[in-house]
Amino acid sequence: MYTPESTQDGSNTVETVLSAAEITFESLENPEAFADPYQNAMDYVEEHKILQIFQAITEKLLIHKPGDPLQFILQEVQSMIDARQAEPERQEEENKDVLHEELKMAKSDDCVHILQGLLVFGNVVIGMCGIALTAECIYFVSSPNGLNPLVKATESSDIYAAAWIGIFVGLALFALSILGIIGVIKASRTLLLVYIILMLITFAFEMASCITAATHQDSLTPGFFLKQMLERYQKSEPANNSDNEVTKTWDELMLQNHCCGVLGPSDWQEYTSAFRLTHSDADYPWPRNCCVLDAQGLPVNLDGCKLGVPGYYNSNGCYDAISGPVSTHAWGVAWFGFAILCWTFCVLLGTMFYWSGIEY
Repeated sequence: MYTPESTQDGSNTVETVLSAAEITFESLENPEAFADPYQNAMDYVEEHKILQIFQAITEKLLIHKPGDPLQFILQEVQSMIDARQAEPERQEEENKDVLHEELKMAKSDDCVHILQGLLVFGNVVIGMCGIALTAECIYFVSSPNGLNPLVKATESSDIYAAAWIGIFVGLALFALSILGIIGVIKASRTLLLVYIILMLITFAFEMASCITAATHQDSLTPGFFLKQMLERYQKSEPANNSDNEVTKTWDELMLQNHCCGVLGPSDWQEYTSAFRLTHSDADYPWPRNCCVLDAQGLPVNLDGCKLGVPGYYNSNGCYDAISGPVSTHAWGVAWFGFAILCWTFCVLLGTMFYWSGIEY
């Protein structure tokens, strides 16, 4: 029989069922509701590293053994909180440091590229100077003025040795400049080390060449040429072919430059010579090439030449015609070589600095 009490009981039952349904629905949405509470607690502890925190605090507690452990623990917890709050600022500082390092590295890379460019340019200049030095020394030893026999006869031919050294040094500089460019571009420590060693050896040889050329050109004094002229010019019995070359060179020199002897015609009068042993003083006070010649190569006035009448013989000496070209070429070999050495020295220093910065 239906009563109000039964109606009330039915309502309670419905509410209970609805509540159970809501709980079940929420449980389906949240699977953790069915998980093991102990496992949830362990996951939470592991996620937030609670055990590590308490372990660190416990170790400090045992080490310091404070009189008030609770206060000590609270201070440690507060310090951890402060450290966590300062973490973003520290991270920001680290980011700034990283950015600064990256900018510094970028700037360093730019400096390296600039140094590479300078070294390549320096080696290009060295190569060009090497070719020029070789050409200059070849021109010098080829005797464009035909004075080689006279210089060699003075027994002071080291100046030609300096020129020969300059030829090979110039070729070496050209080859090494190519090696240096390749080594710089590839940033190869091995190639650059070989380049530095060979360049130092070449540097030493060129230094010797420059010093020899600079010092021996001063030794080509009138006395040297006068001695070999008196001893070898028109020698009756030439000891070797060089005596004939000396005679031929002197004849051509006096004809081309309209000069006589080293200091003048008096050389043949004041000193004993091989020429005087075969020619009388009356007929040949000096060689016929000392006379003023006509278009056919004959003296304009032979008697006037013999008597030393001005206008019929060449009164000036030939020393300036000899020493001028020789000294010019010698100074060219010496000072151009010194200029190359100065430039090469700077390039070598830069290459050594660059080589020291290359990583293995």
